[in-house]
Amino acid sequence: MTTELNSFDQAPVGAFIESPVGARNAPVGILIVMTWIDESHNTYQTNPQWYFTDLLNWRLFSNRVFLERGIAIFPGVMLPIGSIRGQWWDIIPRGETWPPGFSFFNVGRPGNLLEYIQAFDSLRDRRVPTALVVEVDESGSMTRPQIQPTFDNFIDWERNLFPNMFIWDDGAIVLEEQWVGSLITAVRNALDNLPSPVGPLISPPIPRIGDPVPVMPIVQQERELRPSIFLVGKNHVATGLGGGRDRVDIAKPPGVRAGHVMLASRTGIPFQVQDFIMPGEPVGWTRISRVRARGDQQWYGDLYLRVAEADEPSIYSFPVISTQGTSVGIVAYAGVDVVNPIDVEASGQMGPSSNQSFPIRSPSLTTTEDRERIVVFFGVDQQAPQLGEGGEDRFIDPPSGYRELYDSYNPDNFAMGADRLQDEAGFVAPVVPSISHRTAGSSAIVALRRAVA
Repeated sequence: MTTELNSFDQAPVGAFIESPVGARNAPVGILIVMTWIDESHNTYQTNPQWYFTDLLNWRLFSNRVFLERGIAIFPGVMLPIGSIRGQWWDIIPRGETWPPGFSFFNVGRPGNLLEYIQAFDSLRDRRVPTALVVEVDESGSMTRPQIQPTFDNFIDWERNLFPNMFIWDDGAIVLEEQWVGSLITAVRNALDNLPSPVGPLISPPIPRIGDPVPVMPIVQQERELRPSIFLVGKNHVATGLGGGRDRVDIAKPPGVRAGHVMLASRTGIPFQVQDFIMPGEPVGWTRISRVRARGDQQWYGDLYLRVAEADEPSIYSFPVISTQGTSVGIVAYAGVDVVNPIDVEASGQMGPSSNQSFPIRSPSLTTTEDRERIVVFFGVDQQAPQLGEGGEDRFIDPPSGYRELYDSYNPDNFAMGADRLQDEAGFVAPVVPSISHRTAGSSAIVALRRAVA
């Protein structure tokens, strides 16, 4: 296996034409997928039918992406060795051979940069990739901290060497080690955010000789020249133990660069509930909205905005009265108008906990421009009603039509962020998350405006 550290610009066109996807049915995009996982004992080996179903769905999905969008997908599985697990036969049903079309690479924990580069090199096979999708299994013995700092160094190396390549970090595998099924979700999320010209739109039919040349209206031309808004990173932290600290620290989301726009949601229960003393403001962030709910259970929800700079800090500190009941989530986007990033925003509340006849919901909006990104945040008191020991019966899932960005849980509350694209300007209806109980909480919704061409 050769690592071409100094030859990435050598004859990419010739290499592409000689490749299996070159010459005939040449794709307009090359998408590399890399997933880190070391076992699937609880799903594919226990329930082989899940594996065969996911594998069939992957083949149908990847073929459709190639035929309809002109994007060829090359998936690779990174198998970290360092325990009795971490071999390819640990992640598929017993007795099955390795599935065709998937590459696998044995690496260490945390591995070294050269191992990751060699795997990426092998997958791209001297082609210049359009996009790289990465995700890491967090469902069992394999976690992202175990492959740090190599993982972040690898992503930084990719950004420096391929500045035009779109990188999508889909977070953690959350389907209980169903890694094939999770790849479909990760690639779909990436395609939904892939900037033009290779993006989520279905490829138009090939014109025939003699067909009239379509003329795009000037207004549509101007709209299409503006970049799409897409997620570049996310992070969240929830802490409800050991109250009394004066701040919550959260790391900068991976992938954030100068000019990216970040939204931060801080929700929780004030420590001095009688006086409802609010925590201070985080340095460098601009507060967009604040919700204060009074009743049997006090509650607050703040939403902040920040435009990343070249010397962006690696850690952000959010003041709190007490870490009891505090959740902070940050999402970062590229393609947002940094001068006037917010088109419209609104916030709402629900409570007190003694009146649970109304579910928590977001307010409505009316956007003024096409193709804006709608981002919604929810924060919910965890304490009432008690549904089970330790809150194991509690959940919050995104509203219908929205993609979950994060959810955070602690013994006092949980929070969630979600988003979707708004194709045309107009009314955005209130939405209700799927939630296990009704109690005090807050919501905030924002429409992000696209950058000017």
